[in-house]
This record gives sequence, C-alpha cells and structure tokens, in this order.
Amino acid sequence: MNNAHNGQQWVLIIVVFVLSVALVIVLTVIVAHGAECRMSKGNPKLYWSWRQIDGRKCWYAGPPGANKAALHWAKHHPEPVHHRRSPHKRTEPPPTDEADVWPKLERR
Repeated sequence: MNNAHNGQQWVLIIVVFVLSVALVIVLTVIVAHGAECRMSKGNPKLYWSWRQIDGRKCWYAGPPGANKAALHWAKHHPEPVHHRRSPHKRTEPPPTDEADVWPKLERR
C-alpha cells in the first residue's frame, strides 16, 4: 500500500512540475512578444484574463496578472465609438393648445 501512495505522490509532483513549466513558458511569451488587447474574450477553449489598459478592459489569453507594459491595443483598429442614446422621438406632433392637454373637468 505504501508503494502505491509513493507512486501517486510522484505522479502529482510530475504533473505540478509540468504545469509550472508551462505557466512559465506562457508568461515568458506574453512578456517577450506582448499581448494584443481584445475588447472581449476570444476562443472559449483558452483561459482569458483582463487588465485595465488605457481606461478599458484589455482581454488577453493567459493567466491573470500579466505585466501591463506587455499589453497593448492594436494600432490598426479604430477606437470604439460610444453612441449616446438619442431621446425618444415622438410619433405624434405636440399638442397645440391647452384644450388638447388637459381633460375637461366636470363641475359639481
């Protein structure tokens, strides 16, 4: 029984080591090449994180906490345009006199 437990420990140690090396490689690639910011998450099979860059959420593939200096917005994409909601337009013309606005009151 003790040998089985030692075997499980070694498998766990190897898995943790491999995942740690993979994380270091991913972080190195992000820092070395930089990551291009996206407006929203991309491929759902990847792990996505975000940092606040230039006042906007910068989504990037990878673990949280990437160096902000390595994250950048693409230069060829135009800035997003924020449209303000226009006020509701009336479908009827406004009333022309008070008789159209106030209901007639009955006297008692």
